[in-house]
This record gives sequence, structure tokens and C-alpha cells, in this order.
Amino acid sequence: MSDFKESKKINAKPGDQVVFYYNEESEEISVSSIKKDSLLSLYGSMPPKGDKSQKDWDAIRNLARAEYLNRDGNIEEY
Repeated sequence: MSDFKESKKINAKPGDQVVFYYNEESEEISVSSIKKDSLLSLYGSMPPKGDKSQKDWDAIRNLARAEYLNRDGNIEEY
């Protein structure tokens, strides 16, 4: 988006999406902007909840595999 007056009116910056809405009753068109990565920009802004210890991924995989194999109750330990 370039530096048009219209982009300033809807507070649009480069990378934002511009959305056009059409109201059939009043036959009016409205324009607004959606900020780029508005939700993703919050990633990492807060610390995660829960256990902060290092994960043992081999143990997690083995547990998941055992739960998967035993889910029907007809397979013994892996």
C-alpha cells in the first residue's frame, strides 16, 4: 500500500490487509484494515504456564506410543 490519503484514514500500514464491506440495504461500501500478524505479534509476550523443566522427548514419545497401542485394551505393553 502506498502513501495515499485513504490509507492514512483507515490507519493502514504496508503489509496490512484492506477489507471492503458492502451493505446491500444502504448500498454503502465501507473500508477497514486488518493489521498484519496481529495475533502472531503477541507470541512470546507472556511466559508459558506450567512446568518449565526440560522435556524428555524420548520419554514423551514412548508414553504416547504405549497409550496409542493400548487404547483399545487389546495390546499389551510395547
